[in-house]
Amino acid sequence: EGGVNYYPFGYQEYSERENYLAEAKTSVQFVVKANAPMSAQGMSERDRKEKHSKEQNRIEQNRKNQNRMEQEIKKLERQVEETERRMDEIRSLMESPEFACDYTKLSELNDQLMDEERRLEEYLENYVSYQE
Repeated sequence: EGGVNYYPFGYQEYSERENYLAEAKTSVQFVVKANAPMSAQGMSERDRKEKHSKEQNRIEQNRKNQNRMEQEIKKLERQVEETERRMDEIRSLMESPEFACDYTKLSELNDQLMDEERRLEEYLENYVSYQE
C-alpha cells in the first residue's frame, strides 16, 4: 500500500480482474453467511417468527385502516348527495309562489339552506382530507 505496483497488462484487464475479485469476495461472504448457524446470522428462528408476526399485524392494521377510510369516504359521499338533494328541495320551495311572497317562510327556508350549505362544506372538507 502506498507504493507503485507494476501490472504487465493494460487498464482494461486490470479493471476486469478487480471486478472479478470483488465479486468473488462478495460471493464467498454470502455463502459463509448462508451456511452459518442461525446464531451467527444474528436472528434465531423465534426472532424471525416474531418479526414475521409483527409484519403481518402491521399489514392487517393497514388493511383495516384502509377499509375504514373507504367506508368513511362512501359515507361522506352519501351525506354530500343527500345534503345537495335537500338544498335543491329548499331552493325549489323558495322559488315557489306560496313561499316567495311570504318573507317569514322565505327567511326560514334561507336559514335551512345556509345550514345545509355549512354541512355540505364540512362534508367536503372531510372528504378532501380522506383523499389526501
